[in-house]
Amino acid sequence: MLTHPRSKTIVDASEHNLPDEESSRQPHHRWPFVYFLLAAFDVLIVLASIGLNHTLVNIHRENLDLDQVWATRLATYDELHEQAAAVNAPVNDVLFSKDFIAEKAKLRAARRVFDAALAAASADLERTAGDLSPEELGQLQHDFTDIHRAMNVMVAEANMTFSYFSIGAPIQAGEWMATMQRKYNDVGAAFGQLERDVRAMQTELLARQAASAASIQQTEYILAFFVACMILAALLYGGRLMHQAKLAMEERRHHLDELVQAKESALEASRLKSEFLANMSHEIRTPMNGVIGATELALETDLSNEQREYLELTKSSADALLALLNDILDFSKIEAGKLDLEAVPFGLRETLESSMKTLALRAHQKRLELVCHISPEVPDGLVGDPGRLRQIVINLVGNAIKFTERGEVALHLDVTEADDTSVQLHFSVSDTGIGIPPDKQRLIFGAFTQADGSTSRRHGGTGLGLAICSQLVQMMGGRIWVESDVGKGSTFQFTTRLNMSEEAGLRANLEDLRGLNVLIVDDNATNRRILTERIRGWWMEPQAAEDGPGAIAALRRAVDQGRPFDLVLLDCNMPGLDGFAVAARVQQDPDLASATLIMLTSAGEHGGAARCKELGVAGYLMKPVAAADLLRTLHTALASGGEPAKKRPGIAPPVERVDRETKLRVLLAEDNPVNRTLGLRMLSKLGYDVVGAEDGRKTVEAVVNGSFDLVLMDLQMPGMDGFEATTAIRERERGTDQHLPIVALTAHAMQGDRERCLAVGMDGFASKPIQAAELTAAIEKLVPITTAGAPDDAPVPTSNATPTAVLDREALYDQVGDDPELLLRIVGLFLDDSRTVLADLLEGLTKNDNDAIQRGAHRLKGALLTLGANPAAEVARELERLGRSGSLDGADTVLHDLQRELAALQPELEALTRTSP
Repeated sequence: MLTHPRSKTIVDASEHNLPDEESSRQPHHRWPFVYFLLAAFDVLIVLASIGLNHTLVNIHRENLDLDQVWATRLATYDELHEQAAAVNAPVNDVLFSKDFIAEKAKLRAARRVFDAALAAASADLERTAGDLSPEELGQLQHDFTDIHRAMNVMVAEANMTFSYFSIGAPIQAGEWMATMQRKYNDVGAAFGQLERDVRAMQTELLARQAASAASIQQTEYILAFFVACMILAALLYGGRLMHQAKLAMEERRHHLDELVQAKESALEASRLKSEFLANMSHEIRTPMNGVIGATELALETDLSNEQREYLELTKSSADALLALLNDILDFSKIEAGKLDLEAVPFGLRETLESSMKTLALRAHQKRLELVCHISPEVPDGLVGDPGRLRQIVINLVGNAIKFTERGEVALHLDVTEADDTSVQLHFSVSDTGIGIPPDKQRLIFGAFTQADGSTSRRHGGTGLGLAICSQLVQMMGGRIWVESDVGKGSTFQFTTRLNMSEEAGLRANLEDLRGLNVLIVDDNATNRRILTERIRGWWMEPQAAEDGPGAIAALRRAVDQGRPFDLVLLDCNMPGLDGFAVAARVQQDPDLASATLIMLTSAGEHGGAARCKELGVAGYLMKPVAAADLLRTLHTALASGGEPAKKRPGIAPPVERVDRETKLRVLLAEDNPVNRTLGLRMLSKLGYDVVGAEDGRKTVEAVVNGSFDLVLMDLQMPGMDGFEATTAIRERERGTDQHLPIVALTAHAMQGDRERCLAVGMDGFASKPIQAAELTAAIEKLVPITTAGAPDDAPVPTSNATPTAVLDREALYDQVGDDPELLLRIVGLFLDDSRTVLADLLEGLTKNDNDAIQRGAHRLKGALLTLGANPAAEVARELERLGRSGSLDGADTVLHDLQRELAALQPELEALTRTSP
């Protein structure tokens, strides 16, 4: 069962990776611990070496400092010795100067200087004695004391010498001078002792420092030995480890080779499985198409009730099997990596709204409200893969319809991010269905997984739809998730990023709608909100009413206030007072009858269009209402000049008949027999002399053999198409003054067709299905004519009416000009031709013939548009696009939808032929 995913957690394929077996197979070695210990020892040794080097540096620095200190001390002691000599000098000088007074004064001055220097040296020694032991300090102080004592004795002897000189006793003075000299020698001896003591202390200090340095160096040698031993051990152990690592690498390489081989085998098996699934699904799908087609053709014949029941059961079973095969084919392509996304310009709103139309019947059969809300901020012209986007939306909305019994299913689309070149869109599909249990929400996005996998489940399905959606969303650069409450419903959400296209989406002239008062009548709140937002976005002023009585009251209130409503969007299916009853009351009240009414229906009401015509309703639309259809209907309805009650819904004024003295001779090149017959009759009624041609080759032959004033050229025809035929005609005209006007007939031309038409020499364009007014304008532009009033029996009105569920009868009546003979003829031609085209399409699908699919779908599309069978024409258009794209992925599903639409259309056409007078 394809269940709704609802989990904000997306299952990642990486969660299912194989376990890492290599780690479990690797042996556990002790070498990391050993190397850790070696590294720790190395670090410790390095730190110890750094500490020892730091100590050696400090010792060397201390030696330098001590050398500086002792050098300073020795210099001080030398100066002190010189000052002692200065004290002794005056005694010797007196023998020459004979001035004992002056010399005695010199002696006293020199003694003061010496005493000051000696005191300073002693104080400095105590201040800087940190490098000395107490015994060494005491010895030096004792030396200073001896020097001071010897100096005192020498000075005393000098004073005695000066005393003898003063009393004139030179002999005694000479004797004392000799004694003084001996005392001075004692001073020198004291200084000598000081120097010897200093030298001894220096020698002892240097010896201690040398011993400390030698000890540190020995320790460094020991550490270096340990380092060498550890390096040797590391090298030996490293060699062993390299051998073990080599063995481990070989084992790992062997293991990796096994894993690669296993992976390649698994990928090859997956590829073969995917190819097998694709081939088998294709081979099975081909005869299944034949079964379905033959069953549908049988259902169109006269059958008993029992036979019809059996065939309907057969067709239902075949449809279910075909859907299963399509899912398997898509899944196998995604799994095999062979599914590529297109990047083509497309209209987002048209794509989504056409997708919702294909699901509307299923929703309406279950009496569900189907809502499509596209935010005004969402751009319309985008570049991407519309087919795959449509597939995702149809799958999610289809699931929502399947699992919802009452309430509504709503598709919402908003913009989450946008820049100058791209936009990120957020899609949300909500329902009021059964919901999904929390434990199942992560599982439903997996392949072949269902929220209810029991054999007794109510809803069927393969469990592939959501897996395919998940893969497609990821390929589009987005993600998908689900939120759900059991019994309350589910909301599936996904994002995707698409580039913006330079081609515009929906374009329309909104100026004539600006400021109109619009009343929206709908019992569904979501529909009221969406229509209100859309109407307001088109510059109109909306109000809303939730039921019929409320609508009548609002209409009367607006008239009383002097601002009556210009337009009323009226829901057909409402409880109590329905849309038809409201329309009847409005038309019966002269004050309210001026409002233009447009009816919105959730199901194709039998005879609904006829009832709308009787009640003066100006438009009849199927919900969910496409924006383009609604806008087109608004313009058509409002163009009636405020008198919708007197006009057929959506019908434009009649076209005037051509009145010429000489009729224009027109050649109509059209391969579709329905379109060709209708075109011939329409042109004839418009006053033209018209001849038909079935293909391009016959068109060229007709131009060569006949005389024509204008050619209406279909672009796509078998054998020789319209482009080739025009080229042949222009080649024939080359070198002459002839130029035959050629008007291209095209239904939604491909991108570049207009330029190509001009390049080959065409002169104008007219759209299909053929509209009399547009065709007359195109002809008049090339071959001017004069017009006169049309006879009463000859008007050919054109229709812009929007489709009902199956057939827009009003548009068909307009096409045939209420000509019963022409109606019978083109309906008969279509019924015969459609069977042939369907057979060709089935054969083309069996042979994978893209050209046959495109050609047949194009032919069928043109006929369906002419008949006013717009839903079937849209499906044919999608099939034609697939044929043109070169890929028939999903073509079988579209062809099946087309067969279903044609089967529903056939009884409508047959009823027309029976009721036609």
